[in-house]
Amino acid sequence: DARNAAQPPPLPRVAAQGIMDTYCTMLMHNFAHADLHPGNLILRKRATRTNRNANKNTPPPPPTTTTTTAPTTTPTQREEEDGTPPASSAGAKGPPPPRTLGDLGLELVVLDCGLVAQLPTSELQVVISMLDSTLQGQYDKATKTFLSTCARPEFVRDRAELETRVKDFLRRVHRRQLEGGVSYLESLSELAAIRREHRFQMRSNYSPLIVGSLVVEGTCQGKCNVVEALVKLFEGQGSEILQFYVAATEGAIIADREEQRIRIRRPR
Repeated sequence: DARNAAQPPPLPRVAAQGIMDTYCTMLMHNFAHADLHPGNLILRKRATRTNRNANKNTPPPPPTTTTTTAPTTTPTQREEEDGTPPASSAGAKGPPPPRTLGDLGLELVVLDCGLVAQLPTSELQVVISMLDSTLQGQYDKATKTFLSTCARPEFVRDRAELETRVKDFLRRVHRRQLEGGVSYLESLSELAAIRREHRFQMRSNYSPLIVGSLVVEGTCQGKCNVVEALVKLFEGQGSEILQFYVAATEGAIIADREEQRIRIRRPR
């Protein structure tokens, strides 16, 4: 009836959609875009670094001795076909089979994959200022800028130690950048550990940028376990984020019910 329709559904009923479905909705519809059809998936040989200053007259390397032969039936295969048990081959150990595309010298290229995240101009300037200060070696200023993104300063544990750890973190990131080896995943993991230990919660507008970057890196490089990284990132405040999205879903259900069309779009 109308009275029951006006009442919000209980949270357990909404949360029964599952935490993973909630995360999938967050990732699919808010944070990242990937048009994954065969035309946008390319498998290619991994590029090798070459010395541009090498002598162009250098003779080519000798031809490989690898040859292609017709498949033959091994004794073990013949024994299996005859129904007799194969001989023990415990002493024969060959090379381990390839486990990843990288082991085969291949890489997967994903086209048309990017972020669907936007920061307000003021917060975008905060990110730019922090990066500029870090790259210029102004770690005190960069640390102060980073701490300004805190949503609940009153909950921060040991602010003095937090400032010291953030400054050291930014210094390490700058050194890695100069050495040409900055890993977004490793850097984010270090920063997430600092945030958890000091109960530092960033304002929610920055979450799409962080999570979207994780998704893009995990999709394009294949080295990032997105779900594992999300758990580390949201640990300590995941319940609050989940409640926020449950409330948003709940409001959508009520609006649809008032319009007499109950439709809940679930991730595919």
